[in-house]
Amino acid sequence: MELRHGPGVRYSLGERVVMKLTPMLEQYLSIKEQYRDAILFFRMGDFYEMFFEDAELASRVLEITLTSRDKGSDRKVPMCGVPVHSADGYLARLVNAGYRVAICEQVEDPRQAKGLVRREVVKVVTPGLMLSGAGEDDHDAKYIVCLAGDGPVGLALLDLSTGEFRATQLSDVAEVEAELSRLEPSELLLEEGEERWIGSAVGSSSPFVTFRPASWFRRERAEEVLLSHFRVGTLDGFGLSDMDAAIQAAGALLAYAAETQKSDLSHISALQPYTLGDHLVIDESTKRNLELVANLFDQKRQGSLLHILDRTRTSMGRRLLKQWLLYPLKSREAASARLDAVEALVEWEGLPELRGLLDGVYDIQRLVSRLVMGVANGRDLLALKGSLGPVGGLKEMLAGMAGASEVLIHIEQRLDPLDEVVGLIDSAVREGCPVSVREGGVIKEGFNAE
Repeated sequence: MELRHGPGVRYSLGERVVMKLTPMLEQYLSIKEQYRDAILFFRMGDFYEMFFEDAELASRVLEITLTSRDKGSDRKVPMCGVPVHSADGYLARLVNAGYRVAICEQVEDPRQAKGLVRREVVKVVTPGLMLSGAGEDDHDAKYIVCLAGDGPVGLALLDLSTGEFRATQLSDVAEVEAELSRLEPSELLLEEGEERWIGSAVGSSSPFVTFRPASWFRRERAEEVLLSHFRVGTLDGFGLSDMDAAIQAAGALLAYAAETQKSDLSHISALQPYTLGDHLVIDESTKRNLELVANLFDQKRQGSLLHILDRTRTSMGRRLLKQWLLYPLKSREAASARLDAVEALVEWEGLPELRGLLDGVYDIQRLVSRLVMGVANGRDLLALKGSLGPVGGLKEMLAGMAGASEVLIHIEQRLDPLDEVVGLIDSAVREGCPVSVREGGVIKEGFNAE
């Protein structure tokens, strides 16, 4: 698609020619030119509108009506739109179909605007950068993976919805392929010209691929991005001092997240290095034939080892169990400590009560991510309050098992009920509040006059 724009300029879009565009369409095309590889959700009042090829594509994928502006003219502009209040579902369908979507909002009050309302892209959403998924795999991790370097190869992974951020170094193509098979990334971030890695990721999944300039992957630039984000003077505390390729991958990945999300990413609070030497090697063939996380028949979770073992009570527990299955421990000491904790819990008379407390816990990791990134609503806050409520009871119950297991003692010591947070939400947010702030009725009477 080639666009040229300016006052009185003729626009060519495919074989169509549109003359004398309105100021609003001039603005649309000016923004679209900056995001040529994305479908542009252009905010107009209570709708996100799409025009030209974006409208034709989105109308097919979303199965919505394609209409046009200037219906009485010979030079119609194709358009379609979705309501803002239900946009998340449409957005998920586009992204799950493998498209990049740029969200363009009105960044000033239309009532106070002098002339055309100012609009800006506030976020770019891709298959690897979704805050929450859709369908039966909604509880699973959704990774974007970045590869950098030749030998060793740096690999960094990020789950934006939980803040999980890890990095490692791999010695050869076989290790890269095995790791991509375990992670099943939704998106690959690669240096321009590094198409060779795309084939390595095509196994049980075919990820969306994004390329960025070689300058993003330079050691100095990547380190600068990481130091700035974590507000530290050196990366030595992360255990990455001798992992240059991992730093390159992690820095490029964090820069990409910042570029697309244009919001606070403080929920990405740590970069955790890991080495394959700590775990048994699970390649694609082993993972598939042992049916660890999916059956051989239709690649669904039903009938897999994960399905049989999974009696977890929370989404966070389910993600952790899947990670444990795909990364079996090699250390006898670490494995024995984990089994000691399991044995202590199984033999403990208070286990049914503990499981009952966990039943009331929502996905805290994803709730916190939504809060930090400014997309949470009143119901998310109430879910967080409800999830923090049982923490005090959990801490007390685990403390009563003192001496049963070092692992359980460590967990108990790290638990914080965050009573101040619970109290603040309880005093501010009305029970049963609507999803949208625009509907009102979220803040309790008497909390704050404004």
